[in-house]
Amino acid sequence: MLLLTDMLQLIILKKGEVMKKALIIFTVLILANPTFARPSWCRNAHTSVEKRICHNRYLIDLDYELADVYYRIAHFLKRVDRSLYRKFVQNEKEWIRERNTDCYGMPDSCIERKYHQRIELLYSFLRKIEEEL
Repeated sequence: MLLLTDMLQLIILKKGEVMKKALIIFTVLILANPTFARPSWCRNAHTSVEKRICHNRYLIDLDYELADVYYRIAHFLKRVDRSLYRKFVQNEKEWIRERNTDCYGMPDSCIERKYHQRIELLYSFLRKIEEEL
């Protein structure tokens, strides 16, 4: 999954300054409209925790940060070890179930804490992968 900044860099490299200006305007318009900034999975949010995430700008930002590191690891694992990749995907699904269960009826700070812990864990894993390369 390419992040908006990654897409911007790729397009800037290909199209030059005119395209850069158009993309900056486009980015400002997207970021100014919160409905565009929500993760795509929010359309299918079912649990109360998922719905709370989708209506909280800070939790959305944490979700994007988690998605970034998650997809970087997943992309690497998919190329090198399909079995480990499947386990990683399953682990993420289990974490989501745990987050939803543990934070049900709790303040948003519970969700925030779960995101911070998961992001820290995945970044630690990513650093280990990068050290081995």
